[in-house]
Amino acid sequence: MDKITAFEVFSEVAKRKNFTIAADSLNMSRTKVTRYINDLKDWLNCRLFNRSTRSVSLTFAGELHLSKALRILDLTTNLKNISQTTTATPKGKLRISTSTAFGEAHLSTAIAEYLREYPDVEVDLMIHDKNLNLVENRIDVAIRSTNDLDPSLIARPLITAKAIICASPSYLEMNGVPQEPEELKNYNTLICSASKPYDKWTFKKENKTTDVPLKSSLNSNEILVLSRAALAGAGIVRLPCFLAVPLIVEGKLVPILKKWETYEHTIWATYISRDHQPATVRTFIDFMVNYFNEKKRIYSVQCTT
Repeated sequence: MDKITAFEVFSEVAKRKNFTIAADSLNMSRTKVTRYINDLKDWLNCRLFNRSTRSVSLTFAGELHLSKALRILDLTTNLKNISQTTTATPKGKLRISTSTAFGEAHLSTAIAEYLREYPDVEVDLMIHDKNLNLVENRIDVAIRSTNDLDPSLIARPLITAKAIICASPSYLEMNGVPQEPEELKNYNTLICSASKPYDKWTFKKENKTTDVPLKSSLNSNEILVLSRAALAGAGIVRLPCFLAVPLIVEGKLVPILKKWETYEHTIWATYISRDHQPATVRTFIDFMVNYFNEKKRIYSVQCTT
């Protein structure tokens, strides 16, 4: 039995909670996946999964062994990547995660440009709107938008994106344009439930700070949903510059309350360790820093269009 491959199969089945889906993900037959699990079970002398006709779950022993298996896989990945640290041309798989909004707005384009420069790299891009554990999911680089970084991660800032309060021309024509933040109580707002606090917006101008409670007909943890609802005339929305600016330039959204500053956040490239950093990780992060340096003028200030 190839124990390293068995650990890979074990972690994939644990992640997918399904032997067939794990087999498809690993490009293996279900029979081979089952054989690896049985061999690993015999080698460890314990049952790893509880199985029924409808579900697969880890046993208590399986949970204990999974954490160790993931550490082993991480170590073997580092061993495989050590040779890359001394090569000028990066090659191999690079696993990246990011949010739906940022992935759709900019990261896919940035990755395409990176791959043109480094054609021997294969990118596996995971789009997820919750922060995945980098070790458990074997993620090399996570692009995260936050003002509260995980202290266990190493991070390099890419851009600081201010938010823009905006609405569709049709909504403002029908309801009027608020001139002061306090007037938002008379309007419908579209709220991102992932923001904290999500039921109010804070505005700043000079030395004055104003917290405005919101009335909302739509809350969502996905900012793209709110963006599309605003385009359809559903209400006033607070969007990050990287989403709002193109829509404002096209005339699809109109910025309001531009004299007031509101929420801003930093977008980071985060990773686990500087030790034996693969050339793929090093070159990708350097590329991203340079790529967004060219865009900081656009995204670090309020839109004045």
